[in-house]
Amino acid sequence: METISDGVLNQTDDYNYETYDYVQEEDERRTSQIIWLCIFYSVVLVVGLLGNILLVIILAQKRRSWKVLDSFILQLGVVDILLLLTLPVWAAQPCENCPNTLFAICRAVFNINFYIGIFLLVCIALVYYLTTSHAAWFSHHGAKLAFFSCLLVWLVSSLLTGLDWWFLEPEKDSPQGKAICAQKFGVNWLLGLRLLHLSVGFLLPVALFVILFSLVWRRQQSSGAKCIQKMRPILIILVLMGVFLVCWIPYNIALIADIICYSSQDVFSTFLESLKTALTVTSAIGCSNACLRPLLYFLLYGKFRRRTLNFFKCDTSGHQSSLWELSVGETAPCDQNQAAEEQKEMLHVEDLSTIK
Repeated sequence: METISDGVLNQTDDYNYETYDYVQEEDERRTSQIIWLCIFYSVVLVVGLLGNILLVIILAQKRRSWKVLDSFILQLGVVDILLLLTLPVWAAQPCENCPNTLFAICRAVFNINFYIGIFLLVCIALVYYLTTSHAAWFSHHGAKLAFFSCLLVWLVSSLLTGLDWWFLEPEKDSPQGKAICAQKFGVNWLLGLRLLHLSVGFLLPVALFVILFSLVWRRQQSSGAKCIQKMRPILIILVLMGVFLVCWIPYNIALIADIICYSSQDVFSTFLESLKTALTVTSAIGCSNACLRPLLYFLLYGKFRRRTLNFFKCDTSGHQSSLWELSVGETAPCDQNQAAEEQKEMLHVEDLSTIK
């Protein structure tokens, strides 16, 4: 009887076991990355939605007595909720099953959240500066200023996001949806778009915030303000901006490195895969800012903390007061103590004159 060997037994090709081990290691690393990314996004999604929805509900309860900062905080909460709703798509991105159109929409929401977030923080710092330096003017024109500021913020953010949508398109060979510059525009357009994002959307707002913070700090110091209550609002805004920068600076650094390597693929080809991972991780860190903002409000603003606790107690009292600032014309506690001391001194002087 003749035996014919076929299939694997009849193959004489050599196997490269080193390459096989490398591919298996890459698959395991990618699977681990997907698992951790899904866990991280799930935590951010749950905590962020609970915090921001609660924030919107509390602001809706006092909608008849909204202050300027209430509208700014509400807009931040809305764009954060929109970003959080896109997190399942970002979590599914490494699985290579995300449609390009859906990813493009989520990318637009991602950019809108970033631009609106940093621009509105600058607007909040501007409000504090005007309330401390030009209180009389702000009391008459604050509403108009807030309206035009919000309009300008949304126009600029929409313009920058629209440019990103127009000049960048998902790579056809990459189901992960990595955005690259269309061939008809070239790499120079991509570099220009990144520079526009970094200059107008990041460096310019940070510079304006530093200038406003310096002006307010110098004014408080020159006026000899020793009460911490007077310095506390701008310090709170400094903390909010600081957390925002901590969350988003890594992403912007990775973005700069990505465009450098993309424009010089021959030189930095070995770093391309690492940069994809870096962009995925840093964008996830940036998204976490939408989860942290309501927690910062709760920790930093005493009135908002009390209002939140009263909400769970079904207590609707005190909806007329501001949650975020000392309203224009409202006297701070340190000012009240100072006024009381001055009044006592005046009464003491009057008593002495009467005795004489």
